[in-house]
Amino acid sequence: MNIKSKVAHCSLLVLLLCSPFLLSQEQGKRNEAYEEIIIYDGDLSTSPVRLSLGQWGTGLIEEVEEAKYIPKVKVLRLTLYSLVEGGCFIFGKPIEITGGQSSLYLVMWVKFVGAPTKREPEEVTSYGGGVGFGGAEQQLPPVSPGLVPGAVVQQRAIEHNLTSLRLVFDFGKGWSELNFKVPFEKLVPDVQGWIRMPIPLFNARGLPIEKGLKLYRLFIGADRTDELLIRKMVLVRDELPLSISIKSSWKEEYDFDISREIEKVRHLPKVFIGPFGMPIEFFVEVDEGASITEVLWDFNKDDGVNWEKPDAKGTIARYFFLKPGTYIITIAVRDIFGLKQPLTVERKVKVLK
Repeated sequence: MNIKSKVAHCSLLVLLLCSPFLLSQEQGKRNEAYEEIIIYDGDLSTSPVRLSLGQWGTGLIEEVEEAKYIPKVKVLRLTLYSLVEGGCFIFGKPIEITGGQSSLYLVMWVKFVGAPTKREPEEVTSYGGGVGFGGAEQQLPPVSPGLVPGAVVQQRAIEHNLTSLRLVFDFGKGWSELNFKVPFEKLVPDVQGWIRMPIPLFNARGLPIEKGLKLYRLFIGADRTDELLIRKMVLVRDELPLSISIKSSWKEEYDFDISREIEKVRHLPKVFIGPFGMPIEFFVEVDEGASITEVLWDFNKDDGVNWEKPDAKGTIARYFFLKPGTYIITIAVRDIFGLKQPLTVERKVKVLK
């Protein structure tokens, strides 16, 4: 076994031995930076904040059963008529704010049911190369020589009347309010139609939302008449930076450099390796915390990186390299609300003859 191989084997051994301890450390840091306070999670009687419901104007919030599921599922039905007519959430156990305003989100899992017309989700067939199949955005570029045609993309239409929500927070000694334009184009329903909708409180006006305040009531109205179901509601303190995990359909190996210090082995970059003539698929998992992100791709750093016209968008991308060689791909992750620092990651790809 040559020196390079011995170093590689020793480095892998150190990595395997240290991994459980390092993972525990990372989880501890995450717990310090991220906290959820459950407001509602499918049963009013078990709400940790002793939630009760009231009217705001002629609006209404009530707990109902979503009859289409067996066993039946309890949800909140929120009927909105105007910016001052909606639902009132009353916290028998006031919620203590544990972070600054820029790190706070109200996150709801919702389903819009108040649109005047209903239609089945559309099946849209889109073809393009380097296409992100899993992202919220499916704007496909024209096919170019280096790109592989994409697959059928399921796009579920979100039926809604409202465009903005108004939230009013009662802290006992003062009020804050927020007008939130819902980014429907970025929201992705799951197979049952539920949508995770985070609402950052960064732009709330009035009494500054600071650590130590207690939230007694929350009012929600809308700019247009609408009705929505709420399956879950949480208040989140999120101070986590963006992070991603990247995988591919090709073989993945550590890109060892024997000049590196051995304790830094877990930070060594990895390289994707595959044969010329076979397309490669990339898969990204984004730890976006409470926010919503978009993922952009550039498949060859040598010809320049232009994020105004990325090669692909989404959490899944497919590409065909036109000739053997070594390429640097670049992945950019952006918080759509602009509150978290953007993340840019480069990875090496080796296309073998």
